[in-house]
Amino acid sequence: MIRLDGRAMRTLEALFRAYVREFRFPEYFGWNWAAFDECITTLEGRPAHGYLTIIDHADDVLADELKELEPFEEALTHAGRTWAHAFALPDDFGGGEVPFHTIMVRESKAMTCRRSCDKARG
Repeated sequence: MIRLDGRAMRTLEALFRAYVREFRFPEYFGWNWAAFDECITTLEGRPAHGYLTIIDHADDVLADELKELEPFEEALTHAGRTWAHAFALPDDFGGGEVPFHTIMVRESKAMTCRRSCDKARG
């Protein structure tokens, strides 16, 4: 499991830095969406039988560059599909399909739910 803090990923460069560090992207990472897609769908530096990423404070992810949010979500969706249909992978990856999930925890929604639950209790 990898835990990221959305408050530290307000720009595209900061988001890439977080993924480069935590997912151990190769040194040749090109700092663009094509390179991100290539690296997140191979993960040679971090083989695993499954991937779970939790992004806390997800409301802050790319908040300073909102136009980049859609390509980020598309890249994660593509990565999930790619890993789900993988086959003949080395033993480090479990040899077949690999679960790849990202959970985005949005604090504002958690606060809203908490307030609603408190009101319901009485």
